Amino acid sequence: MPGTLTTTTTQTLQTTQTLLQQVGTQLQNQISSQQYNLGNFVTNVSILPYIPSATIQFDAYGLKPNTRLYAYFGNVPVSNWCAPRLPLYDTDSVAGLQQTSVLGTPLYSDSYGICKGIFRIPPNAFKSQEITFKLLDISDLAQGESAITTEADGVYYGSTLSVAKGQSLLNTRQTVVSSTQVRQQQSIDGLAVATEITQQYEEDPPVYYGGSGCGCGCFIGDTLVTMFDGSVKRIDEVKIGDKVYNRDKTKINTVQFVEKLSSSYFNNLYSPSAVIKPFATENHPIYFGDKLFSLNPDQNYKWYPWLGKNEKLSTENVEKTTGEMVYNLWLDGDGTYIVNGFGTTSIIGDGGILLRALQDNIVTEKEAMELLMKYLDKNVYVVHGAYIVSKFIGKLNWKWLTKVGMWFFKNDNIISKITDKLFGIFGFVSRPMMMINR
Repeated sequence: MPGTLTTTTTQTLQTTQTLLQQVGTQLQNQISSQQYNLGNFVTNVSILPYIPSATIQFDAYGLKPNTRLYAYFGNVPVSNWCAPRLPLYDTDSVAGLQQTSVLGTPLYSDSYGICKGIFRIPPNAFKSQEITFKLLDISDLAQGESAITTEADGVYYGSTLSVAKGQSLLNTRQTVVSSTQVRQQQSIDGLAVATEITQQYEEDPPVYYGGSGCGCGCFIGDTLVTMFDGSVKRIDEVKIGDKVYNRDKTKINTVQFVEKLSSSYFNNLYSPSAVIKPFATENHPIYFGDKLFSLNPDQNYKWYPWLGKNEKLSTENVEKTTGEMVYNLWLDGDGTYIVNGFGTTSIIGDGGILLRALQDNIVTEKEAMELLMKYLDKNVYVVHGAYIVSKFIGKLNWKWLTKVGMWFFKNDNIISKITDKLFGIFGFVSRPMMMINR
């Protein structure tokens, strides 16, 4: 297990005294300096993969009067990053941007068909390219163009180059040297240093990873979750008890637990959109309409049969993981939520027996993560059977049954082998029926 090596150096100082006598030549320098300005030059050119965060002012004219409008940036809904503009002066100026509504305030055209507002581009979300900003009177592009009765658009040009300039100065110095013969006697105090070095090694705390039969990996910390009121919140800021929209905004689900894992277990992060940076681990599916899509449908169907068969997701927007933390929400209701505008599933639902054990203080969060790890390399039928049993006991929510069930789940002796056999049999029987029903 990796750890930290701490080195401590202790020094002891001793005073010494030395008498020195010198006869020699002392040199004196007189320096004349002059500076020349050579002008401004390019000092650095760098590639910007994503559009930097910036506040954009927009004015739209000729719209349908007194109409609710929704903002899209590259067909991604961004109304939560927009606000009506309330200019401080008679003419719209940059200073007037200080007087705006709160981001997420609904946009409306006035009686003249005019809408003025701001759009704050979120950081590291959209790739540097030409992206169209639109104002439409529909809240979901899935309704189709026929549902649009008024529209305004403009193109934002996101440059991929960042150019830095600096001033070039030339400094010149001319030195005049003079010499003088001197005789010098002095007493010099010195220090003798005794050094002692000690080292201490401390192991790093363990990092717990999710596994094949659990929520297991999910979304990076700055992924935006759509809350029940239409606002958005970073997933690493979501708390137990928060209310979120389900995948199609037809229901409101409550957060039961926030799963936190290391992305090091996974090879890649991906994004279903070409203009949004990769934010999901490779195993986590995304909804398009009523169907789930994933990078590897066969593997996901093998380990998550209760989700049904996934469709193949084709995307080139994939990056390697770098060890960042990833998050997943355990939810009641239908177990779905919205991330960066896309519907998704918690996979593990509300957490079943693990959630009840956490709520009843039967296990700690650390122990819960260890149990997820325990079933990482189990036979697929064992994993499936364990999931079904976990859901059943979680639904009953009997504390005594939760304690008994957790004893079987946690046991590492001969009971563990018997438990795995029972889970495997139950999974073998129930898995085909679940797949047929799907």
